[in-house]
Amino acid sequence: MSATITLQQLTDQLQALEAEAAAAIGAAADPAELEQLRVDLLGKKGRLSGVLGAMGRLPGEERPRVGQRANVLKEQVQSLLGERLHHLPVSYTHLTLPTKA
Repeated sequence: MSATITLQQLTDQLQALEAEAAAAIGAAADPAELEQLRVDLLGKKGRLSGVLGAMGRLPGEERPRVGQRANVLKEQVQSLLGERLHHLPVSYTHLTLPTKA
């Protein structure tokens, strides 16, 4: 039998995940790190998916509240990832200039 979980516990998990995601995304130094965060947070086996899986143990009337909050969080994380990627310093070591023929 699965452990009992409450609406408050899932809400707390989502709030903690939101804070942790924002801090980690803000500290990311390169696109590869951002991609790893995306997978860890939003991937099929990511942390948000874990919360959504636990949502199935809530009573039916409470599930939509958690689902809506999780969707908002997902959109926020995606937005933060995109913004951070856009603001990362350009690494010129990966650029190659065309040669003159």
